[in-house]
Amino acid sequence: MVGWIGFSCLPVVGGMADIRDAVQAILNGDPLGAAMNAAGAIPGPGDGIKITGAIVCYTGKFPWKARELGVLLSKELLGPLPDTIKIQVWDLLFDGAGSRLVRGEITPDHLLEMTKRGVDLADVVRITKVGQDAIPLTKTQLDHIVNRHITGTEGIGDPTTLFPTSEPVVWSTVTGISLQYPGTSTLTREEMREKIVDWIDEALRATQSEWPKQPKNLAYSPPDAHQYGIDEIVIGINQKTGVGTFYPSKGPQVFRWYNKKWNPTV
Repeated sequence: MVGWIGFSCLPVVGGMADIRDAVQAILNGDPLGAAMNAAGAIPGPGDGIKITGAIVCYTGKFPWKARELGVLLSKELLGPLPDTIKIQVWDLLFDGAGSRLVRGEITPDHLLEMTKRGVDLADVVRITKVGQDAIPLTKTQLDHIVNRHITGTEGIGDPTTLFPTSEPVVWSTVTGISLQYPGTSTLTREEMREKIVDWIDEALRATQSEWPKQPKNLAYSPPDAHQYGIDEIVIGINQKTGVGTFYPSKGPQVFRWYNKKWNPTV
């Protein structure tokens, strides 16, 4: 991690220097030193400007380090600071995600836990409150679910199942024979994507009381999935990214690829 060398825009006085020294200690792998230096920078009136000013200066010089710095600050520095400052810091380092995500049931404490686990808040598209915890769904993981289990464009030829839609998925074998996915439903691919986001939220609320600290897979049957030929869906939860995967496992319109063909799951 690049340090603070060359920071001509940072005056080496007062709270600004404390924040600079705290971050430098963190980057040097010295949490204790960070805590000691930060103790002199616990914000009073106006000190949020000092912190965000330091971050603007840092990311202006090293923009590619913003996400990494956000995780480090959340782990080592932000915990005792006021929520307003946490949100300002996350807004700066995660493209406005602090203000975008803190609403309703989702609090700064939830975002703090996510960043401590290494989640890129800028990548989060939905958060589900479970018990006292909250589990994120990122765009990266949602794109994986769509590409792997709706459009069939990821992992072609690997064992998998697809969500049935009104838009056919066709794989071609090495011999040139086209193998169309047999499952169909009334939903377009985009409509199925939107439905999946809602089902993920339902599944998490129905089955989880906390964000697991180990990888976890579980089966769930959305009440309205039967009308689309789906009886059961598997959701995978990752301790670092939140929702990891989501795919249909059973149903009259759900088929599994193995032995070089689509096979019924019921």
